Amino acid sequence: GILERNFSKRTVKIIKTLGFVFQYVFLDIAFPLILYFTLKRPLGELYATVISSIPSLLSVIWSILIKRRFEPLPILIIFAFTIGLGLSLGLNDAKLHQINGPIITTVIGTSYIVSINFKRPIIYYFTRPWITKNDPEKMREFDLKWENPYIFNAMKIVSIVWGLGFILQSIINVVLIFTIDLDSVMIWGHVLTFGTIAILLVWSYFYKNIKTKQFQEQNQQDLSYRV
Repeated sequence: GILERNFSKRTVKIIKTLGFVFQYVFLDIAFPLILYFTLKRPLGELYATVISSIPSLLSVIWSILIKRRFEPLPILIIFAFTIGLGLSLGLNDAKLHQINGPIITTVIGTSYIVSINFKRPIIYYFTRPWITKNDPEKMREFDLKWENPYIFNAMKIVSIVWGLGFILQSIINVVLIFTIDLDSVMIWGHVLTFGTIAILLVWSYFYKNIKTKQFQEQNQQDLSYRV
């Protein structure tokens, strides 16, 4: 890439880390909250909510245009944003703009579970751009791993757990939207979203380690039988 050709590995790592923090901590979490609580009094809850969601759209555009990371999620986010925007403006209810979050997580969670027996389940398309960064060589390696029945079956379990996690999150999110005030929804919505992802990532980390160890032991047994 451009960074790798012009900077050292250490500098590239620092730049990418700062870019990650800027996109996922500032654009997706901090800046929307700052905008909402700053604009709520002069503009009202409805327009403050709409404007505060713009940084998340910029984050999506950043992933598509700058990182060239093409995946289903940005399209889904834009679609859900449009629905939430239409509902909130059409019914003049700021809370309805927050419904785009549950829409996204429900669609993702359901698709994870429904597609587990597909040759290329939804989790394949969601994880491939993140792991390979759309690098052709890494994409080939990724595809080869998916041909392994052991890895494919393990990813079925991952799909089910992540799917159920996202569906549960969306249910809780909808309950929060219609039972607590908008200020609390803005805060707890982010806590719920990133908390759910953090829990699922931690579970995935330990599950991966367990399955990797089992896979290595199975390979050793197969080799011993051949000998």
